[in-house]
Amino acid sequence: MNDGEMNQETANRLFDIGAFIVFLAPPPAGIELGIDLHSWELGRRFSGLKLIPPGLHFIHSGGTLGRCGWLHYFAEREVVVANWDASAEKIVISPPDPTQSERLRANLESLDPFLGAYPLSATPDPSHTFTTYQRWLRLAKYITPTLVHRLVPSGAITEQHRLDTFHARRFEKIIPARLISRYRNNYKDLLAELQLSFIVFVVGQVYDGLEQWKVLVTLWCSCLELVEAESLMFVEFTGVLLSQLEELPHDFFVDAMSGDSFLRHALRSYASSVAATSSYHTPMRSKKINADLVKSMDALLDFVEGHFDWELRTEARLAAEGEDDEEGEYAPVVVDLDANDGDEAGLEAGKMTGLNDDDFDTVVIEQTDEE
Repeated sequence: MNDGEMNQETANRLFDIGAFIVFLAPPPAGIELGIDLHSWELGRRFSGLKLIPPGLHFIHSGGTLGRCGWLHYFAEREVVVANWDASAEKIVISPPDPTQSERLRANLESLDPFLGAYPLSATPDPSHTFTTYQRWLRLAKYITPTLVHRLVPSGAITEQHRLDTFHARRFEKIIPARLISRYRNNYKDLLAELQLSFIVFVVGQVYDGLEQWKVLVTLWCSCLELVEAESLMFVEFTGVLLSQLEELPHDFFVDAMSGDSFLRHALRSYASSVAATSSYHTPMRSKKINADLVKSMDALLDFVEGHFDWELRTEARLAAEGEDDEEGEYAPVVVDLDANDGDEAGLEAGKMTGLNDDDFDTVVIEQTDEE
């Protein structure tokens, strides 16, 4: 565990405020153990981790049964007691015991040679501008202890874990603009859910996290009429999305499981809406925010086009030209039908697409509920 070395000044500062994980029953040698975006293969004398910066962290391990992990908000100087469950091949966190924690804290100096230091300054991937810790801070910027407790009460994440407490799917039947308007004063909660779902998938390797992430990305990119009115929140969303996409390999969206169609379509629409904000007549402060949004969108598009080899600017321009054609001489012709003809035409259309008469009653009811 030598690739996370830090200078002595930083180490001394973290020794004063950093948290610790002490294993009373350590994992066996050869097990992969990690914290946040960094992982190691353990040696025989490993007894825990030290100098953990206060805040949210994800401790995870991998074995023959798959990856498992644990989300926790570390307080300054906190000592967390853990054990290795050999039968389940996972980390088990002991309930808080102030007496035991104080005893271990008094013994930290003797344990120090067997504790791995948090990789504060590690940059294992030369393609990244930021250190591993800086990347983690960007990925977890909006996540609060309250959110973690609400969505993952136990803190435990496993490959078999179903994110039943995640509620992103409740958004799917709500008009996006209406939803974002509802969250105007606490939109950072939506950004936090977006970040947590991404971490659960990428670090925790839970597929359900990817599905939640797709729902939330699509939601944000679909609020086209709010992009200009609420530019500040979209500046922050664009930054969050960029920090996430930077963590994905260039061929990630080639995989059938994570297919690119949803994201390409969403980003194409979003880019068109952001581009339109530059032509609006707005107060000076709004112009500044809109300029920031255009700048952050340019950074996102530059990365996506270079990393994933997508030509989103060209696609957005062609899509806009197609919309112009539909509004000009090639616009669809509207034919008025009387009430009876309309009902009959609707039912016939339903039969052509494989629906039956009862399905139309269901659709009407759902639409009425949303209003």
